[in-house]
Amino acid sequence: MDTRLVAAIFLLFSAGCTTLVHPPVKPLQPTMFYLTDEGVHSSVLMPLDDGTYVEYARGDWAYAALDQHDLFHTLRALFFSPLGALGRRFVKLDRGATPISPQLRGIKLNCIVVDLAKVQSEENRLAALFAAGKSKVENPENHFVFTMIDGGYGFTNNCNTLTKCTLRELGCNVISRSPFAMYDVQQ
Repeated sequence: MDTRLVAAIFLLFSAGCTTLVHPPVKPLQPTMFYLTDEGVHSSVLMPLDDGTYVEYARGDWAYAALDQHDLFHTLRALFFSPLGALGRRFVKLDRGATPISPQLRGIKLNCIVVDLAKVQSEENRLAALFAAGKSKVENPENHFVFTMIDGGYGFTNNCNTLTKCTLRELGCNVISRSPFAMYDVQQ
């Protein structure tokens, strides 16, 4: 059993359980925010003052940070993860290119217009959480730098939990039916 099989199992469990996202109406200072959607995994990309984007993702420490994808670590990450991880990487986006960034090749991106002040506040919160992490390591496969954070990872505390909380902080109405779900952004 490999990670593709585990992902397929989760897709079966989440079939028909799309998370609906309704962006805020008329944000005061409109800015573009991106939500990645890989079916089972999601992350958020927030604009920075220098024109780059910072991407945050949550995962299990051994699986995401240390890149241990064997059967034991995959199942442990899903069902009894002892350590959580918060990943961060910086991404340059070129809206005129396909893909919009080489780092995001093959990943569905949802562009959502939200309020700039709320984005800055949420990015500051996530940056502080990242800075307070106990250890930092770069995953050479995806170039995320991960830090160890409190709380494990699993069905009720996963990457989609981080994504949905961030969306709500940015003023989006999020209607979720599953902890592992695909996103449908209602413009």
